[in-house]
Amino acid sequence: MTHTDPHADVDTDLAGWLAGRRNGPTAHTALSGGMALPTAADVLGTIDCGLLAHPYVEVYRDGAKLPAAEVFTARRVQNHKVTGFVHHRNVTGQYRAGATVRLPSVADWLAAARPAVEIVRGTFGRHVEATAYLAAAGSPVAFAEADVDAVVLVCSGSVAWYGGEADSAPLEAPARTAVYVPAGTTRGALAGKDGDCLLLVLAERSPATAEIVRALRQAGSAHLEQQDTARRHHLIPVDRKADWVLGELAGYFAAMDPADLLRLVTARP
Repeated sequence: MTHTDPHADVDTDLAGWLAGRRNGPTAHTALSGGMALPTAADVLGTIDCGLLAHPYVEVYRDGAKLPAAEVFTARRVQNHKVTGFVHHRNVTGQYRAGATVRLPSVADWLAAARPAVEIVRGTFGRHVEATAYLAAAGSPVAFAEADVDAVVLVCSGSVAWYGGEADSAPLEAPARTAVYVPAGTTRGALAGKDGDCLLLVLAERSPATAEIVRALRQAGSAHLEQQDTARRHHLIPVDRKADWVLGELAGYFAAMDPADLLRLVTARP
């Protein structure tokens, strides 16, 4: 990892810095004091109230994801039993014992994360996923975005960031530091000993296979409906209809640009 960076010791506008870092090596910068960021206290307070629900909370211990039964529980809401709420005592206890709390799609419920998401979208495009990682002081951080470009914002505490060559020294990143990490970089982090560590990871969203299949099915159906033959499908002999559908879709999918399909799948409103 290269640690020399001309912006490392000055407050920086995140959007301008990212524009210069795109497709470059791993780099870091201090963030402008005027940029709003969420804090570990914000997240811990929300977990403590017990209103976060599946699938917005995941807990990792020793590299393994804990089963849902250890993370979620039922609550009484207006005399109705509602399942899927975070079990705040279990999650907090695991966290204090060294587990990583991973919060996917955190901008859905944490308003303080949204300004940073919008800034990064200006560089990465609309398909950006925001994930928060919460780790107690001195605990390892379990990352899951190693195959995509990512911007890591140290929102609270500090972190020793490991990346690049196996024998390279860690990058010591205090609060209000941004780290740009290209796809394919080996990643690992250890929370500092100066308090709860909250990292906000903003990464190009990698769609699941099922999402791509759904997009193909929807696009294929829309294409077929636009064909004159489909409007006269009742005139096609039964033994030829399946052949026509398969042939039409094969030609349509063969001509499809995969990049257009990916943009369709990962687009955010």
